[in-house]
Amino acid sequence: RLQFASQSGAYDTDGKSGDDGIVLYVQPVDGDGDVVKAAGSIRVTLLDLSDPTQPKVISPYEFDVPNTRKLWYGRLMTSHFTIRCPWPPSGIPKAEKVTAVVEFKDLLTGRVLTVQQAFSVTPPPVLTATRPK
Repeated sequence: RLQFASQSGAYDTDGKSGDDGIVLYVQPVDGDGDVVKAAGSIRVTLLDLSDPTQPKVISPYEFDVPNTRKLWYGRLMTSHFTIRCPWPPSGIPKAEKVTAVVEFKDLLTGRVLTVQQAFSVTPPPVLTATRPK
């Protein structure tokens, strides 16, 4: 199976109001419940589900096998893929919840593992143009 590690969620790098994206700590887990390092590709889709009748894809993110390998972190009593998903300019969320869907395709077996979770975020403020007087 696939799971999110506990520190997954929104992140802010610029210190300005609103989050800059989501960081996901993804762990492949074997049948005994142990995290395993596995080769494969990862696809992340961020969704705004605030209107269930019209779900909106904020952005997809794709990582092939060589790039996924670079995302692995296995030190200091934790092992996971660290996946940073910054908001794209055209997909800044307006909702305070963003759903992340992660698909991991195992290179050896071709099996696809999926995990999904909603994360709380602080959307950046909406900038409005002001008319000069």
